[in-house]
Amino acid sequence: MARPEPLALRLDEVVRGRSVVLRALETSFAPCMIHAIVGPNGAGKSSLLRIIAGVDPARGSVRLGAEDLVRAKPSARARAVAWVPQAPAVPEGVSALHVVALARAFRGEPASVVLAHAAKALERCGVAHLAERAFDELSAGQRQRVVLSRALATEARVLLLDEPFAALDLGAALAMERLLVELAREGATVLVVVHDLAQAARIAGRALVLADGALVASGAPAEALSADVLARVWGVRAEDATLTRFAPVERP
Repeated sequence: MARPEPLALRLDEVVRGRSVVLRALETSFAPCMIHAIVGPNGAGKSSLLRIIAGVDPARGSVRLGAEDLVRAKPSARARAVAWVPQAPAVPEGVSALHVVALARAFRGEPASVVLAHAAKALERCGVAHLAERAFDELSAGQRQRVVLSRALATEARVLLLDEPFAALDLGAALAMERLLVELAREGATVLVVVHDLAQAARIAGRALVLADGALVASGAPAEALSADVLARVWGVRAEDATLTRFAPVERP
């Protein structure tokens, strides 16, 4: 197995219309780790993932080891990076199995091989029993797990997940947490946008705090989610060490 390589970013300022979506940014993401991307609404979290995935254009470089993904062919980028959006666009009537299989079709493998990988990915995400169900008939939580299965089927080295826990019930959310931890241990570089700071601290080896398109803090969750950062970015203070109870910061 090839040694996992870091993902390195060097992005110029990203502007959409009259708004700055992301400030100039330079950072890297170590493999074998979950990187939690946190921040208030409109901070640029989803935009960062979309740029890494190649969905949105940007000036700069996105490198996985020695490979510049900005200039890579779409098939090469698909092998390297898998994106799990909040609301994927899927035609009506397509089965969950084929939604997952389509993500691997670019490899040019026999249909039997593609379907076998798709079935394995669905099983790992706990939704193998939904393989023949139409994707548009599934619940929001079931769809989220099918879309994660699609990402796993590509065997990409970098996984980008945009609020994957939002539609999940407690049991499914805990199962996904365990799965992401397993994938990181197996060598994946996992970037996940989350709003629950306690969850970020629980599963991630590193937290990146974005605010107004800028990277405000980065490091181990205990360091990045310091009292100063909580006050500056969210206007709150933690009432306990678990990051589950907060109170507004009183402004002078």
